[in-house]
Amino acid sequence: MNQITRCCTAAVTLLALALGPTAVGDGAATYKVKTGDTACGIAERHSIPCSRLIKKNNLGSDAVIFPGQVLRLPDSALWNDSMPCQIRVVSWVDVIVQGDHLANKKADFEKLVRRILRRDVPSLSHEVKEYGALWSEVSYDEANEKFLNIDVGQDERFVRRAEVNCQVWSSGSEDPVAVYMSCELSGWGNYDPPTYDEFKLEALSTAATSTLPSEAETMLSGLLSSVGERLLQYRKKDCPATLE
Repeated sequence: MNQITRCCTAAVTLLALALGPTAVGDGAATYKVKTGDTACGIAERHSIPCSRLIKKNNLGSDAVIFPGQVLRLPDSALWNDSMPCQIRVVSWVDVIVQGDHLANKKADFEKLVRRILRRDVPSLSHEVKEYGALWSEVSYDEANEKFLNIDVGQDERFVRRAEVNCQVWSSGSEDPVAVYMSCELSGWGNYDPPTYDEFKLEALSTAATSTLPSEAETMLSGLLSSVGERLLQYRKKDCPATLE
């Protein structure tokens, strides 16, 4: 190996160590152990439960590691029990419209919500199935004519589903019209933590009656785009595998 090759190889190695985790052929992230590292220290730096890292790499009860060893980092999507990491499907979208000006826009608003989420968060799929309909489908045993004992909070068919609820309110006959909106993304399972304030957003504005429908759609689009952006930021940080 000539001097230029050795220098290039060393540079690449140092760059890889500086960047931290890398990906292997099957998509799993890896980490090369450095002097002074401990298994639980590595796990903490990557927001991974230590027990998961030990089990993933068969380290045993002593969790002995050595410099140069390559550890596989467990996929956070498999153990992160937070709502943003668990949800895979938007099942239910509901926009409550109050006020005479936009009463006929409910269906259009609900289509807009799904369109924005499909565009901004492609890792979420969509279906039209409200909670009650799904509950009836999975909990009733028609053959034996009885309801099954299902833990909805832990059942994957519910845990992986989410809903979006929005409110659109406009004032009376005054011109310009005051417009208030709120939208919240929530899940159907028992999550830890159970609620996320960052996925409930509000907006307040005014618009002329002649431009109110288009202004309202712009406001709603902005709210949903912000919700989608926050969801993506959360997933990139805590469970990047959900974005694949």
